[in-house]
Amino acid sequence: MQLKLYSRAWCSWCIDAKDYLSEKGYHFQEIDVGKDRQAYEEMKQLSAQTYVPTFVAGDKVLANFDTNQLRLAVSALGGNSHPDSCVATSKRKTASTEKSAIVRHVPGA
Repeated sequence: MQLKLYSRAWCSWCIDAKDYLSEKGYHFQEIDVGKDRQAYEEMKQLSAQTYVPTFVAGDKVLANFDTNQLRLAVSALGGNSHPDSCVATSKRKTASTEKSAIVRHVPGA
């Protein structure tokens, strides 16, 4: 299954997602939507939103998430047997932002 991570260079959640996937040994395609307008449009079509990071695994889309939410999504794919994959979903808070993940199924993707 192909894994894609739509991101932007300045996005701290994107950096966290890239680090997490790399540390766990997942092979994924990183797509910087800040540099590729066509990829940005593709991300919008797949996820029905404009936030990064957006993670695509086959026909599953997870958008606007934090690392704990990514951990749960990857675990649900069946490819992660790490004990820490059972961590509860949480919202990452910063001074002015709270992440609420958007999960979407894209038929035929």
